[in-house]
Amino acid sequence: MNKLFASYRYFVFVLFVICNAVICAVAAWNLSLALDIQFHSWIEVDALLVSAAATALLFIFTFMFVDVLCKQSAMRHVWVECLWVGLFGVLELACAAAVTTTTSDSKCVTADEDGQITEGPCTTSSLMVGFTWAAATDMLMYFAVLAVIALLHQRNDPLIWQSSTLDYSWFALRSSLPSAPSSPTRALPGNPSKSSRGSPPPYPTEFGRRMFANPPPDLEKQDLERNEAAAPMPASVALYRMQSQTARPFPAKRASWQPRQLQLSANVPLPTTTAPTPKPLRTAPVETVAPSPSPSPPPESDSGSEPSTPATPLGRPHKKRVLRLHRPPPLDLSRISSFR
Repeated sequence: MNKLFASYRYFVFVLFVICNAVICAVAAWNLSLALDIQFHSWIEVDALLVSAAATALLFIFTFMFVDVLCKQSAMRHVWVECLWVGLFGVLELACAAAVTTTTSDSKCVTADEDGQITEGPCTTSSLMVGFTWAAATDMLMYFAVLAVIALLHQRNDPLIWQSSTLDYSWFALRSSLPSAPSSPTRALPGNPSKSSRGSPPPYPTEFGRRMFANPPPDLEKQDLERNEAAAPMPASVALYRMQSQTARPFPAKRASWQPRQLQLSANVPLPTTTAPTPKPLRTAPVETVAPSPSPSPPPESDSGSEPSTPATPLGRPHKKRVLRLHRPPPLDLSRISSFR
C-alpha cells in the first residue's frame, strides 16, 4: 500500500507539471495576440496565468530535485507537503475561476481554406479553462487525501506531522489475535459435563502444611543474635554476674526475652583477665613543723591474697572460676603534716 501511495504522489506531481506547462505556453501565445489587438481583459488574465504557471513549474522542479537527492530533507515532512500543496491548489483554483469568468463570452473568427469565415469559441480559451481546472482538482484532491490520513493517524502517533511522507507506514494493519474456540453448549450422552459435577474442594498439599508449620526463618534476627553471642563480655560485667550468683545461693529462674542461644552463652564462664598492679605514688619530702598525732596505720593487706568467696551450690554441676583482683597498697598518711 505504501508503494501505491508513492505512485499516486508522483502521478500528482507529473500531472501538475504537465498542466502548468500547457497553461504557461497557451497563456503566453494568447497574451501576444491580446497585446496586438489591445484586448485588455485578456491581457490581465493571461499575465496572471503565465506568472502562476511559471512559479509552479519552478517550485515543483526544485522540490522533485531535492526529494530525489535528499531522502531525509525537511521537504518530505507531512506538514511541509500539506502546506505547499494546499497553497498551489488554492492558486490554481483562483486562476481557473478567473479564466472561466473572463473567456466564457469571448468568440473567435476563423477562416477556412476556401475563404469561408466562421465565428465560434476560441480554442486557446478552452485549453486554459480545462487545464487550470485539472491542475486545481489534482492538487486539492491530493491535499485532502494527505490531510485526512494524517489526522486519522494523529491519535496513535502525535509526531506524524514531522514524519516523512514516503517512509511512513500509512496503511499498516494491526495484527489481531485469533478468537478462542467456541465451547460446546450441549453435553454428550453418557459424559456428564464438568459444571454438573461441581468443582472438587481444594485439597491441602504437603507444601502448604510445611509452610504454615515451619515459617521461614528471620535471617536478620539470626544475624543479630549471632553477633551478640560472639561479642566479648567486659570484665566488669563478668565480675558483677559472679558476685550476684554468689550472693544468691539459689537464684530464681525468671523468664527472659533473650533467645536460648544467648541464655546458654551467659551461663558459660568467661576467661578472667588480671588487671595490672598500679605503681605506688611517690611523695615528696616535706619539712615537718609541728608533728600531729597520727592514727595507727591500718594493717596492710597482701596484694596477692585471694578474696574468699563462699562456695554455693548451683543448679548445674560445673566448676566456676574465681576472678582474682589485685588491689594497690594503701597510702601511708603518717608523714604528711599541715602548716598552721
